[in-house]
Amino acid sequence: MDQSAAYFFQAFEGCVIREWDLSFACLTGFKEREALRNMRTTDPRFWEEHTRGGSNEDLPDITENLQEDIEFNTGLEDKDADDSDVSM
Repeated sequence: MDQSAAYFFQAFEGCVIREWDLSFACLTGFKEREALRNMRTTDPRFWEEHTRGGSNEDLPDITENLQEDIEFNTGLEDKDADDSDVSM
């Protein structure tokens, strides 16, 4: 396994939401895969949402400017330095 794959598998180690452990090993385990397969009967609302395909009905139009798209000029920008390029 190369280094990037190792980082990918470690990314969610220890990440738990409710009773779900989101690590790769757990999500591909029998118990979790069985639970996902049974979602059709145990949680039909989630199953429908998950399997209905991609719907963009609730998304804004791509040309619409949203609040997070607006860049405010605070007058505090450093004109001499571009900090988007600082090495770590």
